[in-house]
This record gives sequence, structure tokens and C-alpha cells, in this order.
Amino acid sequence: MSLTRRLLGLCLCLAPAQVSAASLAGDDWSLEHSNKDPALVAQRLKKLHKNPFDGGHWGALRKALGLEGLAKKISAGRRRAPSDVGWQILEARVDLARGHATKAADKLAALELADTRRAPRIFELRVTALERSADWGTLVSLLEQRALEATAKKRKSSLLTRAHGFANRGNRAEDALRIAA
Repeated sequence: MSLTRRLLGLCLCLAPAQVSAASLAGDDWSLEHSNKDPALVAQRLKKLHKNPFDGGHWGALRKALGLEGLAKKISAGRRRAPSDVGWQILEARVDLARGHATKAADKLAALELADTRRAPRIFELRVTALERSADWGTLVSLLEQRALEATAKKRKSSLLTRAHGFANRGNRAEDALRIAA
């Protein structure tokens, strides 16, 4: 066996020992983190703030922190940037999760005008809030109004179908008949 091969074999035998020694030096080499790990929570909260409709990050943070813990983080973000629409949407989601659907719907109504890029998603969340609050009259009126504003036939039809369904659920016979006509 040549000297080169012997040295190479020796280096390969010693290399794993050096790597394992380095990992004991306090470096975090693990791939797993606790859901409550502050760095992971901060990273998820940043991503959720950027996309406040992200169900994955919302669920993970709610599981890790609980609803009230998540509400505190969102409230802190809102205090740092009161006019930030992302924090406002998240605040409305907290209200909705706490069972304050009417409060959430009111907040979302104002936000639709403030953020045209997210307006369609805000609108859908507002519809969900109105549905959970069982405010059938407001919900039916909102969907009818949007149907009148819609230019595409398919969108108009979809909105009116939803309005009709909610009118029926809310026992609003006059609204259901008007929409069906």
C-alpha cells in the first residue's frame, strides 16, 4: 500500500472525530427545534405579518403560543406600527378567533379600502366574519353590492349565488326572492 493511500485512510478515520468535536462546541447542528423556540416564533411571525392570510404559519403560531400568546405578539407589532395593514388584518383574525366576528368584520371593512392589493382576500375574510356573526342582512347586501360592481358575468353570478344561499340560511325570504328574480 502506498504512503498516499495510508495518509488518506488516516485522514478519513480522524475526520468524523473532528466534526463531532466541533458539534459539541455549543453549535446548534440539530434539524429539529421546539415550536416555542423564540427564533422560530419570530421567523414565523415575520412571515405571517408579510402574508397575514397564511394558514400554516397562523396554525403553527397558535399551537406554539396559544391564541392569547399570539394575540399579544400581534398587539405588540400593531403598537410598533399602528398603520400597518398586515398587523391590522392579523388583529381582525384574532378577533374572529376569539368569537368577536362583528368586531372583525368592522375592522376588515375599513381595511378593504386601505389595501387594494389584498382587498379580495380581505373581502373573503370579511364575508367569513359576517357569516360567523350571523349578520345575514349585511352579508346579503354586501354580496349584492359586489355583484352589481362586478363586470365579469361569472363573478357576478358567483356573488349572487352566494348571496342567495346566505339569504336562505338567514331566513330572509324577501332577499332570496329578489336575488333569484
